[in-house]
Amino acid sequence: MEEVHLPQVWELQCLAYAPEFHESEATFRAKRAAWPDCCWVLVQHGQVLAYLFAQEGRLGHPPCLHSEGRELGERDCFHLHDLAIHPDFRGQGLGRPLIDGGLAEGRRRGLSWASLVAVQQSVAFWVKQGFGEAPPELNPPLTSYGPDARYLIRALKKES
Repeated sequence: MEEVHLPQVWELQCLAYAPEFHESEATFRAKRAAWPDCCWVLVQHGQVLAYLFAQEGRLGHPPCLHSEGRELGERDCFHLHDLAIHPDFRGQGLGRPLIDGGLAEGRRRGLSWASLVAVQQSVAFWVKQGFGEAPPELNPPLTSYGPDARYLIRALKKES
C-alpha cells in the first residue's frame, strides 16, 4: 500500500463497513506509517479492490478500533486489523491473497499466532480461513467494536 492508495482505501472502508466501524483517513495514515510493511492493496486498472491493514500485537490484547497501531509491549501475534473487499468484487477470492500474504508476513516475523476481531457477522468467513474463537481466558473486552464483535485466533505454523 502506498500513500496514493489511501483515499481509495478510505472510500472502500465506507462501502464495506457500517458507519460505526469507519476509521478516519488520519488513522489509516498513522497505521500505514507505524506498520508500512503490513498494509496491502489489490489494485486493478487503478482501482483499489481490496485492502488489508495488519500489525504485530499481543495475543488477547487487540488494538482498539480507531487506534493508530502504535501499541507498546510484548508482541507474540500478528493482528489482522482490517480487511475490506469492494462490494462489486466479493465472492471472487480477492481476500485470499491478502490473508495469505498477511499470515506469511506474521510467520516471517517469527510470530506464533494470528488474531483478528470479526465484525458484521463475518465469523463464518474467518472460520473458513482457519481462525477460531479464542478460549475464554484470551477473550478481551471488545467495547470499541460493538456487542457482536468476536475475537478470533489461529496458530501460525511454520511452512515446510
